[in-house]
Amino acid sequence: MTQNFIDAVETRNLASVRMMLCNELLLDPRGKSFAEMLQLAKDKLPDLFEAEKPSRFSIPSNPEEWDVEVLSQMKRDLNMNFSVEKLALFVEMAKQVGNEKAKALDEEEKRRREENRQKRSKERSTRKTTGTIVTGSGAVIAITGLCIEGTIGTVLSILGGAVVIGGVILLSTSGKSDSNKQAK
Repeated sequence: MTQNFIDAVETRNLASVRMMLCNELLLDPRGKSFAEMLQLAKDKLPDLFEAEKPSRFSIPSNPEEWDVEVLSQMKRDLNMNFSVEKLALFVEMAKQVGNEKAKALDEEEKRRREENRQKRSKERSTRKTTGTIVTGSGAVIAITGLCIEGTIGTVLSILGGAVVIGGVILLSTSGKSDSNKQAK
Protein backbone atom coordinates (compact mmCIF):
# COMPACT_ATOMS: atom_id res chain seq x y z
CA MET A 1 0.00 0.00 0.00
CA THR A 2 1.48 3.31 -1.01
CA GLN A 3 1.61 6.50 1.01
CA ASN A 4 -0.31 8.20 -1.82
CA PHE A 5 -3.21 5.83 -1.26
CA ILE A 6 -3.15 6.32 2.50
CA ASP A 7 -3.09 10.09 1.99
CA ALA A 8 -6.02 9.90 -0.44
CA VAL A 9 -8.01 7.91 2.14
CA GLU A 10 -7.08 10.29 4.97
CA THR A 11 -8.08 13.36 2.91
CA ARG A 12 -11.27 11.58 1.80
CA ASN A 13 -10.43 11.96 -1.89
CA LEU A 14 -12.98 9.41 -3.10
CA ALA A 15 -12.17 9.77 -6.80
CA SER A 16 -8.47 9.04 -6.20
CA VAL A 17 -9.16 6.18 -3.78
CA ARG A 18 -11.52 4.51 -6.24
CA MET A 19 -9.13 4.99 -9.15
CA MET A 20 -6.16 3.63 -7.17
CA LEU A 21 -8.15 0.58 -6.10
CA CYS A 22 -9.01 -0.23 -9.71
CA ASN A 23 -5.47 0.41 -10.92
CA GLU A 24 -4.02 -1.82 -8.20
CA LEU A 25 -5.93 -4.78 -9.60
CA LEU A 26 -4.58 -4.07 -13.05
CA LEU A 27 -1.02 -3.88 -11.69
CA ASP A 28 -1.35 -7.00 -9.55
CA PRO A 29 -4.38 -9.13 -10.45
CA ARG A 30 -3.67 -11.51 -7.55
CA GLY A 31 -5.45 -8.97 -5.35
CA LYS A 32 -3.19 -9.23 -2.30
CA SER A 33 -2.40 -5.55 -1.87
CA PHE A 34 -5.82 -4.64 -3.26
CA ALA A 35 -7.53 -6.46 -0.39
CA GLU A 36 -5.53 -4.47 2.19
CA MET A 37 -6.23 -1.22 0.39
CA LEU A 38 -9.94 -1.97 0.08
CA GLN A 39 -10.20 -2.80 3.78
CA LEU A 40 -8.56 0.49 4.76
CA ALA A 41 -10.85 2.43 2.41
CA LYS A 42 -13.96 0.65 3.72
CA ASP A 43 -12.92 1.28 7.33
CA LYS A 44 -12.28 4.99 6.80
CA LEU A 45 -14.75 5.96 4.06
CA PRO A 46 -18.37 5.02 4.75
CA ASP A 47 -19.38 6.63 1.46
CA LEU A 48 -16.85 4.68 -0.64
CA PHE A 49 -19.57 2.82 -2.54
CA GLU A 50 -22.48 4.15 -4.51
CA ALA A 51 -25.83 2.54 -5.19
CA GLU A 52 -25.62 0.33 -8.24
CA LYS A 53 -26.85 1.72 -11.53
CA PRO A 54 -27.28 -0.25 -14.75
CA SER A 55 -24.09 -0.87 -16.70
CA ARG A 56 -23.39 1.18 -19.79
CA PHE A 57 -22.41 -1.89 -21.81
CA SER A 58 -23.30 -5.56 -21.96
CA ILE A 59 -21.00 -7.80 -20.01
CA PRO A 60 -20.36 -11.27 -21.39
CA SER A 61 -21.64 -13.81 -18.87
CA ASN A 62 -18.97 -16.35 -19.87
CA PRO A 63 -15.66 -15.52 -18.15
CA GLU A 64 -13.82 -17.04 -21.10
CA GLU A 65 -15.07 -14.12 -23.20
CA TRP A 66 -13.55 -11.54 -20.84
CA ASP A 67 -10.52 -9.81 -22.31
CA VAL A 68 -8.59 -6.58 -21.91
CA GLU A 69 -11.21 -4.60 -23.82
CA VAL A 70 -14.10 -5.89 -21.66
CA LEU A 71 -12.03 -5.22 -18.54
CA SER A 72 -11.34 -1.66 -19.72
CA GLN A 73 -15.05 -1.09 -20.37
CA MET A 74 -15.84 -2.45 -16.91
CA LYS A 75 -13.28 -0.11 -15.37
CA ARG A 76 -14.82 2.88 -17.14
CA ASP A 77 -18.26 1.80 -15.94
CA LEU A 78 -16.93 1.36 -12.40
CA ASN A 79 -15.39 4.84 -12.53
CA MET A 80 -18.84 6.23 -13.38
CA ASN A 81 -20.64 4.14 -10.73
CA PHE A 82 -18.47 2.71 -7.95
CA SER A 83 -20.85 0.11 -6.55
CA VAL A 84 -20.09 -2.99 -4.50
CA GLU A 85 -21.52 -5.20 -7.22
CA LYS A 86 -19.51 -3.63 -10.02
CA LEU A 87 -16.33 -3.73 -7.98
CA ALA A 88 -16.88 -7.43 -7.20
CA LEU A 89 -17.32 -8.15 -10.90
CA PHE A 90 -14.28 -6.05 -11.78
CA VAL A 91 -12.20 -8.03 -9.27
CA GLU A 92 -13.25 -11.31 -10.88
CA MET A 93 -12.59 -9.94 -14.36
CA ALA A 94 -9.15 -8.63 -13.39
CA LYS A 95 -8.21 -12.01 -11.94
CA GLN A 96 -9.44 -13.83 -15.05
CA VAL A 97 -7.92 -11.47 -17.61
CA GLY A 98 -4.72 -11.02 -15.58
CA ASN A 99 -4.23 -14.71 -14.84
CA GLU A 100 -0.99 -14.97 -16.82
CA LYS A 101 0.34 -11.77 -15.25
CA ALA A 102 -0.49 -13.15 -11.79
CA LYS A 103 1.46 -16.32 -12.56
CA ALA A 104 4.42 -14.26 -13.77
CA LEU A 105 4.33 -12.14 -10.59
CA ASP A 106 4.25 -15.29 -8.45
CA GLU A 107 7.22 -16.71 -10.34
CA GLU A 108 9.14 -13.45 -9.96
CA GLU A 109 8.50 -13.41 -6.20
CA LYS A 110 9.54 -17.05 -5.94
CA ARG A 111 12.76 -16.32 -7.88
CA ARG A 112 13.57 -13.32 -5.65
CA ARG A 113 12.97 -15.36 -2.47
CA GLU A 114 15.30 -18.08 -3.76
CA GLU A 115 17.98 -15.53 -4.69
CA ASN A 116 17.73 -13.98 -1.22
CA ARG A 117 17.92 -17.41 0.41
CA GLN A 118 21.04 -18.25 -1.59
CA LYS A 119 22.60 -14.88 -0.76
CA ARG A 120 21.96 -15.37 2.97
CA SER A 121 23.35 -18.89 2.80
CA LYS A 122 26.50 -17.64 1.10
CA GLU A 123 26.89 -14.87 3.69
CA ARG A 124 26.51 -17.38 6.54
CA SER A 125 29.06 -19.65 4.94
CA THR A 126 31.50 -16.76 4.53
CA ARG A 127 31.03 -15.70 8.18
CA LYS A 128 31.59 -19.26 9.38
CA THR A 129 34.71 -19.66 7.25
CA THR A 130 36.08 -16.32 8.43
CA GLY A 131 35.29 -17.16 12.06
CA THR A 132 37.04 -20.51 11.75
CA ILE A 133 40.13 -18.95 10.17
CA VAL A 134 40.27 -16.19 12.80
CA THR A 135 39.84 -18.68 15.66
CA GLY A 136 42.51 -20.99 14.24
CA SER A 137 44.92 -18.10 13.67
CA GLY A 138 44.39 -16.87 17.21
CA ALA A 139 45.08 -20.34 18.57
CA VAL A 140 48.34 -20.56 16.58
CA ILE A 141 49.42 -17.13 17.88
CA ALA A 142 48.53 -18.09 21.47
CA ILE A 143 50.41 -21.40 21.25
CA THR A 144 53.39 -19.64 19.70
CA GLY A 145 53.32 -17.15 22.57
CA LEU A 146 53.35 -19.99 25.09
CA CYS A 147 56.44 -21.43 23.43
CA ILE A 148 58.38 -18.15 23.58
CA GLU A 149 59.69 -16.97 26.91
CA GLY A 150 59.57 -13.43 28.13
CA THR A 151 57.47 -10.38 27.38
CA ILE A 152 57.05 -11.17 23.68
CA GLY A 153 55.68 -14.61 24.55
CA THR A 154 53.19 -13.12 27.01
CA VAL A 155 52.07 -10.47 24.52
CA LEU A 156 51.62 -13.10 21.79
CA SER A 157 49.63 -15.34 24.16
CA ILE A 158 47.31 -12.47 25.16
CA LEU A 159 46.99 -11.35 21.54
CA GLY A 160 46.29 -14.91 20.40
CA GLY A 161 43.66 -15.34 23.11
CA ALA A 162 41.94 -12.12 22.05
CA VAL A 163 41.91 -13.25 18.42
CA VAL A 164 40.48 -16.63 19.45
CA ILE A 165 37.72 -14.86 21.39
CA GLY A 166 36.98 -12.66 18.36
CA GLY A 167 36.75 -15.73 16.13
CA VAL A 168 34.44 -17.52 18.57
CA ILE A 169 32.22 -14.43 18.73
CA LEU A 170 32.09 -14.31 14.93
CA LEU A 171 31.16 -17.98 14.79
CA SER A 172 28.53 -17.69 17.49
CA THR A 173 26.89 -14.61 15.95
CA SER A 174 26.66 -16.32 12.58
CA GLY A 175 24.88 -19.21 14.30
CA LYS A 176 22.50 -16.81 16.09
CA SER A 177 21.63 -15.05 12.85
CA ASP A 178 20.85 -18.46 11.32
CA SER A 179 18.47 -19.39 14.15
CA ASN A 180 16.91 -15.91 14.22
CA LYS A 181 16.14 -16.10 10.49
CA GLN A 182 14.72 -19.61 10.87
CA ALA A 183 12.47 -18.41 13.69
CA LYS A 184 11.04 -15.70 11.44
